[in-house]
Amino acid sequence: LGQEVYFKPSERELKEGKILSVGETLTVKLENGDKVNAQLSQLAPNFSSREDVIYTTGDGKTTLARVLSIDVSFWPPSYSIKEEKGRTRETEGFRLILASLHNSMKKEAEMKAAKEKADAMMAALLDEEESAAAKDKKAKAKSEAKAKKQAEANAKKQAEEAAKKREAAQA
Repeated sequence: LGQEVYFKPSERELKEGKILSVGETLTVKLENGDKVNAQLSQLAPNFSSREDVIYTTGDGKTTLARVLSIDVSFWPPSYSIKEEKGRTRETEGFRLILASLHNSMKKEAEMKAAKEKADAMMAALLDEEESAAAKDKKAKAKSEAKAKKQAEANAKKQAEEAAKKREAAQA
């Protein structure tokens, strides 16, 4: 959102604007203030000359590059870039992303991964605590059952001794 774009509503028109929202279509605010819905095929990134971008090669590798110029005389536009290692090439806009946006997306992904890792660690700790609590509960129940059994055995022994004393007293 906020990405500067070229908007091609027809074969002969080319306008500039900014992406406001993304959905089934993209909402673009044009330079004159009008808002239009656009298909992705009608849009191309509008980078400034000398702007740093990340270029993605055909095999998925990325490299830092700088925009030298944009040729909008045909659609989609052609972007002349100079790669970090000095190589100049022509490419299409879908292979480019603002370096600053790329870095913030990378940081966001790293933060999300760190949060997921922390959540997993917390879940493991909670599982350990629940497991320890379950073990404690089981041990307590076992101890209570043992104490109850001992109490019943003691009561039975006392009853037997009392019965023996009565028999001895009657004899």
